Amino acid sequence: MFKEYTQYDAIALAALVNAGEVSAKELLDAAVYQANTLNPKLNAIIHRFDDRAYHAAQAGLPSGIFNSVPYLLKDLSFSFADEPITMGSRSVNIISESDSEIVKRMKATGVNTFGKTNTPEFGLIITTEPKAHGATHNPFKKGYSSGGSSGGSAASVASGIVPMAGAGDGGGSIRFPAAWCGAFGLKPSRGRNPIGPKFGEGWEGAVADHVITRSVRDSAAMLDATNGAEIGAPYVIAPPDGTFLQAAMRAPRQLTIALHQQPLIANTVVDKEVLAVLEQTAKQLEAMGHRVIPAEPNINIEQFWHDFMVVVCTHTAFTIILSVTLGQNISKT
Repeated sequence: MFKEYTQYDAIALAALVNAGEVSAKELLDAAVYQANTLNPKLNAIIHRFDDRAYHAAQAGLPSGIFNSVPYLLKDLSFSFADEPITMGSRSVNIISESDSEIVKRMKATGVNTFGKTNTPEFGLIITTEPKAHGATHNPFKKGYSSGGSSGGSAASVASGIVPMAGAGDGGGSIRFPAAWCGAFGLKPSRGRNPIGPKFGEGWEGAVADHVITRSVRDSAAMLDATNGAEIGAPYVIAPPDGTFLQAAMRAPRQLTIALHQQPLIANTVVDKEVLAVLEQTAKQLEAMGHRVIPAEPNINIEQFWHDFMVVVCTHTAFTIILSVTLGQNISKT
């Protein structure tokens, strides 16, 4: 087995394949070994299709920037043809008829998908512990949360099962688990990545799908491959000036960074350890040449949460009705 598998990010693994130093099968063997060894303790992956991935490795994968890199998808908004999607719910069990647009673009990079990762029911909370599949544990300490809603993906990446995995974010669902598991998570801007074709947008545009990764450059490279409006998108945003990968490789210019220390939920006490780490981070940013300025958002917090929850609950009700209906139709055929 390729024992050095966990020492590389996705771009580096693909480079080894392109150079003939390892094969697609050897990479998949390493990922499957990691999954078989670690997942019983983590419960990060809730559905596997290893045989399909081995067939893809043998048949030949697209020679994109992530050629033959083992990959996982969050079991929420990513439709992968002929595989089930449950959205973390006991009420949903849909066999996807086709790939969603972002999955098509991810496949074109050469990734080799072999499973789906755990998520809370309908991605609604910031911990991953659905009754449908059970809790995902933090890879650094059993019994501690991996965060959510992309907790299964973050735990899979942080533990070394895969170098990156599909994730999604409506209110922190990429950023929470990435932070809790020590991985890298970026939420793309509204409309940057497609989420169709079945939906035009999620949570009135608050939802964005992307990846959780081990390295910044992997995240940037995947965004280069997936960004851009699809046919029928409700709106189109301006394309980037250059590539995200190029931007990630450039020396950063001086930034002005707002330091927000007050919780966005009223009457919440922030742990002293959290505040200490926040202060340490601010000092580190200043040492790197950036300007850090204390600032608090001038918004009505109660009104903000009321409006946000109305949007989330309305969209969730629609998703439940649609998902259960699709599942019932499939079970009758």
